[in-house]
Amino acid sequence: LSEGQIIPDLSISHNLQSLMHQHEFPIFYLSLFLRHVANTNPQNIINISCKQMQNFHGQMHLLKSEIDRWKKGNFAIVFLGPDEKRVKKL
Repeated sequence: LSEGQIIPDLSISHNLQSLMHQHEFPIFYLSLFLRHVANTNPQNIINISCKQMQNFHGQMHLLKSEIDRWKKGNFAIVFLGPDEKRVKKL
């Protein structure tokens, strides 16, 4: 600040709660079971079906062929990993 490289009274970080109250954001409630969430009035209820992924046991060529099949079927594909190292490996 004394060298004139930053602006005085510049806010470098923000409180998440105050940012959330400044704007109106849509709220999504996710539940495994269809039920009413207290104090809410949902405008849209969407059912999303999913199933557990089969285990390919390290056979990446089989995984690739399944991904290609899902792409042709216009499915959304989401990969999750337990940590950053595993995600980079995918």
